[in-house]
This record gives sequence, structure tokens and C-alpha cells, in this order.
Amino acid sequence: MDRFKLVNDLEGHEAGDRFLIEVSRLLRRHAGHTDTVARIGSDEFAVLLENLSAEQALERAEFIRGELEGYGFRHGGRQYRTCASIGVAGIEGGTGSAAVSELMAQADQACFVAKQHGRNRVHAYSEGDPELDYLRRDHTWAPLIREAIERDRLFLCFQPIVRTRDGRITHYECLLRMRDRDGNVCMPGEFIPVAERTGLIHRLDMWVVDRALDFLAAQPRGERDVRVSVNLSAHAFLNRELFDLLARRLEMSRVPSDRLLFEITETAAIENMARSRELIARLRALGCRFALDDFGSGFSTFNYIKHFPVDYLKLDGSFIVNVANDPVDQALVRHMISIARSLGKETIAEFVESEAAFEAVRELGVDYVQGHYLGEARETPIARVELPGYTPTVPPDGDGERPAPPSADPRRGRAG
Repeated sequence: MDRFKLVNDLEGHEAGDRFLIEVSRLLRRHAGHTDTVARIGSDEFAVLLENLSAEQALERAEFIRGELEGYGFRHGGRQYRTCASIGVAGIEGGTGSAAVSELMAQADQACFVAKQHGRNRVHAYSEGDPELDYLRRDHTWAPLIREAIERDRLFLCFQPIVRTRDGRITHYECLLRMRDRDGNVCMPGEFIPVAERTGLIHRLDMWVVDRALDFLAAQPRGERDVRVSVNLSAHAFLNRELFDLLARRLEMSRVPSDRLLFEITETAAIENMARSRELIARLRALGCRFALDDFGSGFSTFNYIKHFPVDYLKLDGSFIVNVANDPVDQALVRHMISIARSLGKETIAEFVESEAAFEAVRELGVDYVQGHYLGEARETPIARVELPGYTPTVPPDGDGERPAPPSADPRRGRAG
């Protein structure tokens, strides 16, 4: 049932129970004499149809879906319209055989696909459904992610962010990596989506914050103005405990809070606008800085940006890749820089991959640059870059590298 949680949350469990009873009666009313109806979960029902072809089963399922959509649940003078996502699986031809658990799993997977397609629809199980790849990946990757957290197989790479005014590295972006059981490095695109779908993303978020603070604490006294930027997932803003956790981590590390910069994507900011603004405002009150990542990629940018409490606008890389040769990209970047300055915010250009791109964004007035031309992400971060027209600064240890963070901090545990 697609709307059960709404009824249960707004009207209470007694109303929710009555809603389920009425749905059960509706299903029994439209089931055949030889059919079996059962409630198998909080808001899930199973109907066993016998002696029907696949087409007839789909027709029956579609009829039941229509009846549920037309049903209105009344409580306390209010009416709730309901609907259902239905998955269909069966034994073809009457000669096959399958375990009950296998058939139930297939029906459940088909129901998952129906929900992915927008809910309130019927879907027949097919092993080739691309949506099921998510479930299979989650089943494979989730244990690997938990194992990586528990066995210290996560690590950070640091990519320098350079100030165009003087060519100095002022920030590092912390980029998460994971080693699998064979020691191979896994990039975030392989495991972060799974972590988001399975709820493991909150542990990863706090692991990154911990290691970023370790890195800052390890810097020599003369380099204590260097900052790090940490990417917060969209799911982080749904975690009601996030602020208290971050505040405790900062207090324990004794790292000045203004050395910690959080990045949030424009898409995530729009999706969780009220919660994002609240959390950002509270963290900024502690002294932390914020950057709006992928700026310019969304559709509502200029409607909300003047009220969004961030310090930096990170220009979307799609505008930077060809900025040296594309007049349209140049005009758009110039426009975004002008908006940022009028709002008192600084700009960061990512995906600066060549000297030509670097010179283009510098002439346009970007405040900071990041990309392979300035330096690749490394476990042991570089301390300086040599750029034409700039006098290189000498790193404190003289070898062009900064101290890497400790591998683990026994005060905090492994993953927060």
C-alpha cells in the first residue's frame, strides 16, 4: 500500500489498523474462491492466484489496483485516497516448479520495480529488469562497505585548491576511496550510491569528517591556516543528530572550526531547502564554512542563492572544461562570478585541466581553482604548485608534501 504511512502517521495506529482491515476485506471481496489472501508485512499483502495464465494474472492484478485506487478511507471527518504498487510472479505453463520463498522474492522485486516507476501500477517480474541491478549491487556492496569501515580499508585523497591571487594552496578537498578485499582501489561512484540506499552513508560522512580533522591537526604550526573541504551527502541533512555529532568532533579535535569547509551540491540543497538552511546556519555559527557545489547546474539557482547561507560558489565543471575556447561558457562564468561578488561570496572553478583553462578562469576573475592541472588527488597531499607567473612558496618540510593524517584515532573509534 503506497499511502499507508501517511494514514498511520497522521491518524495514529488505531486508524492505521482499521485501514488495513478494510483493505483486507476489499482484497477478499475481489479474490476468487480458490485464491488465498494474506497479510505478510506492515502494509504488504500477498494474493495467491491458481489456474490462471500470466495474462489473466496481470488483468486480475490491474483490476485490484483500480479498485484500491478508487477506495477512500474515512477517519475523523477526513478522507484518504489510497493506491497500491503490485508485483506479479508465477510458474509458467503449469510444468515448472519453484520454492515458495523464490516466488515471493520475485513478486517483491517486481513490486520494487513498480514503485521505482512511480507507484500505483502493476509490474510483472523479469530477471532482466534494470532496476533490479540496484538490489543486486546493494546485496554485493553493502557488506563490503561495512567491512571496509570496520577493518580500516577506507582512506582519503587530498586535491589542492589554489588561490588565483597568489598561486598558493589554501584548501584541500577530501575525496573518499575504498580498498576491496584484494587491495584494489574503489572509486566513490562504485560504493557511495549503495551507501546512500542502505543507510551506511551517515557512517561514511562521519568517518570522512574525523579523518579530515586528523589531517588538519597534523599540520605544522606554521601551516595552521590551511583548510579542508568535505562533501556532505544529501542524506546528511536528513540526519537530525548531525549537528551535535559535528560539534562534538570539532571540540574533541581542538581544530579551529573555520578551517573546516563543507560542500553541498546544488541539487541536494534544493531538495532539502529548509533543513539545509537550518543546518548550514547552525554550523556557520560555530565557525565552519560552506560551499555550494555544482553551482549553475540547477534550475532554481538565482531564485534562492541570495538567501542561501554559503561562503563559496563552486562553479559546475561543465562550464569550465571548454572555457578557454567557448565564448558561451566564458559569458556564463563571467555572469556567475558577477552574481557571487554582488552577494559577497567567493568562487571556485573545478575541472581546470589545462594551462589555457587556468588562464581563462583567472582572467575572468575566479578566486580559486581546482583540477588536474593544479594537482591530482593524493593520499599524501602536495604542499605547493608551480604556476607560470607565480613565485612558488616553500613548504615547511622542504619536500613539497604535507603531513598525511594518522591512519586511525583511538579516541573516536573507527566510523563514528
